Amino acid sequence: MSSSINILYRQVARGRGRSQHLLDPTVAIQLKRLAAENETTVQALLGEALNLLFEKYGEKPIA
Repeated sequence: MSSSINILYRQVARGRGRSQHLLDPTVAIQLKRLAAENETTVQALLGEALNLLFEKYGEKPIA
């Protein structure tokens, strides 16, 4: 697995978990472009992607 996609750290603050990932620069650029074109945030796009992944594996979409 590429070190550029490994989890750097997980921080839990005020009861809400946050995780930060180092993405390949081309992936980050594409995500930012999609967010801008769709008037949304990268966080919202990642939430949508996670929910699709959860549904694919029969899990409840919670992101």
